[in-house]
This record gives sequence, structure tokens and C-alpha cells, in this order.
Amino acid sequence: MSHTLTINNIEKLSNGNYNVSIEGYDAMQNRHFSDLITVQDGSFFRGNVINPKLQPLSNSCIALIKTEIMKLIKEL
Repeated sequence: MSHTLTINNIEKLSNGNYNVSIEGYDAMQNRHFSDLITVQDGSFFRGNVINPKLQPLSNSCIALIKTEIMKLIKEL
């Protein structure tokens, strides 16, 4: 089984940052997740599922999240 990711909403904020609502499944950890990811300054990601202090997802799932969010932001 592989990771899944759904990006439900992307909102560009007045300060140029983005709020991104996501949900999906981390196949390596066998768990579902949902979170609001904030992208600051074009490349700094904040969110509970990617915070190393808060039971983050697997590295490969975090990489997928960051890659897919950046693809969508570049298309906007």
C-alpha cells in the first residue's frame, strides 16, 4: 500500500503565506491524518503532522506532502 494525500483547500493569506488543508494516509505508519499546513516564506512548512516534536508522519509521507503542496502553489 502507498501513501495517499488529498489537498482539500489552499488559501493565500494577505501576508503571502498559504494555509493548506490536507488529509490522507501514511502507509509506513498505518495511520490516517488530517491537518492544516501553513507554508511561510515560500518554503517553511508548519503543521502538527510534520512537527518532529508532535508524533510526525514518516519522512516519506512528509516529503510527499511538501512536494504536492509546492506543486499546487506554483500553479496558482
